[in-house]
Amino acid sequence: MQSYKSVNLYLDCDATGQKCSQKAIALDHAKFVDESALYKNYKDMNDWAVHIGQSPKQSMNIKQFLFHQFVINLFRSIKLFKNE
Repeated sequence: MQSYKSVNLYLDCDATGQKCSQKAIALDHAKFVDESALYKNYKDMNDWAVHIGQSPKQSMNIKQFLFHQFVINLFRSIKLFKNE
């Protein structure tokens, strides 16, 4: 990871995932970015992805909403997501 200018972290929202994110950010706060806020109402990104199209557990902020829409459109473009 040293060759990358920035690294976005999509780790679990549990204590272990948060601890790993904090350690990475402590090493280089300019390089590592914790992106788990995008799916903060879920266990992890997979749990969030499984529930795409269902009502979120809490309202999303604009960044979460835009990311959600991006993933839906990405899945549709590669025909992994069925239109309702």
